[in-house]
Amino acid sequence: MRIRGTRRCPAVTNLVVFAFDAGTELREHHSLQPHLLQVLEGAVAVSVEGARVELQPRGLLHIESTIRHSVSAAAPASLLLTVLLIDSPGESHICLAD
Repeated sequence: MRIRGTRRCPAVTNLVVFAFDAGTELREHHSLQPHLLQVLEGAVAVSVEGARVELQPRGLLHIESTIRHSVSAAAPASLLLTVLLIDSPGESHICLAD
């Protein structure tokens, strides 16, 4: 697996593109922030608390913070990770232009 690029948008999101080689896995882990997983190419299997979800291109999955999950790819695939850098529930701290 390779990380192709990352971009941080102030106070809103952190974007990372992962490239998976065939047969690779991102072992079970959790995040301190809620996030979205979106398949760009290929397909991935996401295991979330014992449930398995197959994601195809344009497939989108929301995972709340502290939820343990893993990601695997049987064939080459790329995945966009969007980390949501907001406080939820409650007041948002998103910067808006005047």
